[in-house]
Amino acid sequence: MSEENQPLLQIVNYWNVSSVGLIVELYAPAEGPLTDLILWSHELQKQWMVRSRLIYNHALDEQTRFPGEREQMLFLSFEDAEKADHSRSKLLLNEAKGIFQYLFQPLGHSTDPLVGDRLISIKED
Repeated sequence: MSEENQPLLQIVNYWNVSSVGLIVELYAPAEGPLTDLILWSHELQKQWMVRSRLIYNHALDEQTRFPGEREQMLFLSFEDAEKADHSRSKLLLNEAKGIFQYLFQPLGHSTDPLVGDRLISIKED
């Protein structure tokens, strides 16, 4: 498949959380599971594997779910209900725009992705 025919997958944000790993907010408007895909950055010449989709305890029943996608539950605590509601609203608004959070595994490197970088799916050799 040529790069022009690939769906647009773009890094929106990321967090390297020591207890979890590399959390990537990814613009991925195509519906369907991305887990186990290998994504390649032309700009960085690096690859990451999508390990799992992140599902959060405070939005569990409202998040978009894709059949067949590996999920990892993250449990967050908040100072008060207002902050939990704000977090849930922001998460759901992003999902409505095609922005989802995934756990990435760098393949053969320890480089963080670049915000704004476009990734393409490649086949594993």
